Amino acid sequence: MDWYSYTHILHGFGFYALLWLIAPRGYFGDSVLNSLSDTIVTGFGFALARILPVWASILVVVGTELFLGFMIRDNLTLNILQLIHPSEVISRWQLSG
Repeated sequence: MDWYSYTHILHGFGFYALLWLIAPRGYFGDSVLNSLSDTIVTGFGFALARILPVWASILVVVGTELFLGFMIRDNLTLNILQLIHPSEVISRWQLSG
């Protein structure tokens, strides 16, 4: 954090007010709490990448991708693959779980 972090709080107030004016009931995505926690966890990942050796970061990435692929049949690799080259086989496998 630095001195300008305080103004980022004000930016959050402004963005909330703007969204409230434009679409008071128009948002149906993630909850604000979920979006905030996603941002915090991303910062945690950034901090881990700063302190972990490269090999440990790679191990975390591979382990996380395998774990998520097994548990929920979805992960970052599959999202990117399906975005670049959609596969009906992968889509069916994801839906079969």
